[in-house]
Formats: sequence, structure tokens, C-alpha cells
Amino acid sequence: MPNVYVVRAEFGEYAKHFLKGEYIGMGELPKINLSRIKSIDEIYPLFGQEHPEEKNQLIVRQKVEQIACFLLEIKGGDIVLTPDNGSEHLYYGTVKASPSYYYYTGYDGCPFRHRRHVRWKEDFINQEDFSTPFQHTIRSPQAVFRVSKKKNYLKMEGDRIWFE
Repeated sequence: MPNVYVVRAEFGEYAKHFLKGEYIGMGELPKINLSRIKSIDEIYPLFGQEHPEEKNQLIVRQKVEQIACFLLEIKGGDIVLTPDNGSEHLYYGTVKASPSYYYYTGYDGCPFRHRRHVRWKEDFINQEDFSTPFQHTIRSPQAVFRVSKKKNYLKMEGDRIWFE
């Protein structure tokens, strides 16, 4: 079974950009192409250079772990969820196979340069249709994270995916 990740679009502000452009995006370290990063240890010095003012090591670790999750953990075939802005809609899709990550230098209205190709489903699901524990999980303040206990929420049969 694939892993399930939530990738926020700045509180849903860029969710429609994600859908239209068939990607998910991340805004951290926008000036640096991260395509050659192979480990989380390579991200720490880059983050420190970009944010020398950040002295709180807990915040640094959380940010770096989210970057690593986006770059190194999410794989082709994994499921991604992104909440919409101002609604309970939750869009979902499948991360396309390699090469999935790319550094976008154009401008399409979304400032996130770090992107991964996604095949979005045409429909959406309502967050309120899930159990209360899942709703709490999906509302985590993290920008990128893996959903734990996915077997409690995700069902698959062939290429058909649905959520409970």
C-alpha cells in the first residue's frame, strides 16, 4: 500500500494551482535547486545559510524534516492530499513516477519552486466525512507530513482508491 502524505498549499491558497499544474509544491529554500540532495544532513547547512536568524533548534529540525519529507520520502505511487482554501474539500492524487521532483523557475501564480508531479483525481472528499482522529491529523500545522495509520483511512482495490 502506498504512503499517504499531506502537502499544504499555504492554507489552501494555492490548491487550485496545484490541481491545474498537476503538482504539489513546497516554499522553503526557494532560491536553491534541491535536486541533488540525497540526505537530510545536506539540508541543515542550506537551511542555516538561508535562515541565519533562526536559533530555535526545534523549529530548525521541524522545517528541515518537512523539506526532507517532501524531497526524500515522497515517492512515485504515493498518495497526496491537499486541503482547499475556505472549505472542507480535500483534494487527492497520486505522485507520478520518477523524475517527480523538479525546480520550477517560471511563474504560474504559485511561488513554490520545489515541485513534484501529481496526477490529481477529478473529485474531492470532504474532511468532515472522516473520523474525528483523522480530522485532527489532517489539520496538523505542518506544511508537509506523512499520515500515520493510513490503513485506518485509505482503501485500495486495483487502481481504485477511496477514503473512509
